[in-house]
Amino acid sequence: MAVTVGQDGTVKLWDYTRKKEYYSKKFLGKSNCTDIIRRSELNKGRVAVVGFDTGVVRILQLSDVGIELAMAFKAHDGPVIFTKFSPGQISLVTASRNGEIFFFDVNGHLELGKYTPICLLQLPKDALINDLKWDS
Repeated sequence: MAVTVGQDGTVKLWDYTRKKEYYSKKFLGKSNCTDIIRRSELNKGRVAVVGFDTGVVRILQLSDVGIELAMAFKAHDGPVIFTKFSPGQISLVTASRNGEIFFFDVNGHLELGKYTPICLLQLPKDALINDLKWDS
């Protein structure tokens, strides 16, 4: 399985090995980045986070019948350029083009609807965010 996002706001779910599209759904705004929560017995690896140019983050359920919006929230004032779940699936970090980095408490194993803000960091004006990586 692979998830791609497009500047027209379309999110697509693919069968990666067969190079076949399963489903797609269009959302308002340009979608810039995505991450999939790591597979567990409870979530079956079917939860994606997508960042949009509007500063909105959408949590999507990827089911057998399509892509469903599970939750949406405005995390940033500028475009979201990175989203990343932690390896243990207990945190989510998002970053915006204007230097904001937002951390959320999540529980990818039990409560897929839990996205509690932890803290928001603002980098200096001339600092650029090139990538996000969790240290394990």
